[in-house]
Amino acid sequence: MKFLRTFFISIASIAALSSPSYALHASGDGGISVTPSILRIDLHQNPDMAEVIYTNRSKEAVSLHIQVKNFSALEDGWKVSFLPDNNSENFQYSLSSWIKFDNDTVLLAPQESKTVKIFIDKQNLPPGAHYASIQATIQQDNAPGTLGLKGILSSLLFIRGSTGQEIVSGTIQKLVLPTTHFSFPTNATFALNNTGNVESAPYGELRITTSSGKLVAKGVINTDSLITLPESVRSYTFPIQQLQNFISPGVYHATLSIHLDKSDQQITASRTFFSLGNVSIQEAIYAIILIILFIFIIIRLRRRR
Repeated sequence: MKFLRTFFISIASIAALSSPSYALHASGDGGISVTPSILRIDLHQNPDMAEVIYTNRSKEAVSLHIQVKNFSALEDGWKVSFLPDNNSENFQYSLSSWIKFDNDTVLLAPQESKTVKIFIDKQNLPPGAHYASIQATIQQDNAPGTLGLKGILSSLLFIRGSTGQEIVSGTIQKLVLPTTHFSFPTNATFALNNTGNVESAPYGELRITTSSGKLVAKGVINTDSLITLPESVRSYTFPIQQLQNFISPGVYHATLSIHLDKSDQQITASRTFFSLGNVSIQEAIYAIILIILFIFIIIRLRRRR
């Protein structure tokens, strides 16, 4: 029994540490949270300062230690890899050397919220984008015999410089429209290669037309405004909406048109595919069999005549 208890506690601890969350629970009701979880600042348009708010909804007072951690893109751009302190300063897009806090220690009474101001060294910030994670470590005293977990609340901070050398550019690496047994696609996926030096969010739509140019379906991309980090690749999947009740078998053309952030420059990709439309593979087989039988009957009748 002691072994099983230790095993389940270990599994619970690993799950708690590996699950990303922006609202960590302290002892008592409620928990400790941070807002916002993601900040994007363009120094051409925004002031060189940001704010994050920490809220304690638990029944006990807590202490938070605020620090900054550089990170890089990992695994197709949707996860981050935190960099060790000894080489993070050499990372091209590091931000930790150019931001400071008005207070790196926050004491929160029960049901209290406090704001931490983040100041950006705008004048010395190198060209391009820079990003880091603002981490608040929860300082808690664990009672003897209890399992100690190190809770960290994180906000991701993305900053574009104002040097005039910030480049927004990208290419579409692939466009995939899954069609199982020639069925009409219900979703599409494309990979964006960010070739600029700033983070970017793609926007636009996919249009599917017949060989005669009639629009039969479309899809709007990236409704959640997900970003791709510079010099990285990220895949985006989005649904396709049919614009008519029945889509006949035939050859169709799909054209994807996107732009990055507020840029007017269009990036396009296209592909041609065959689909049975709304006709299932079984219905198509039955139709082919009927056509063959019809042709066979016509031939026999002509021979008899």
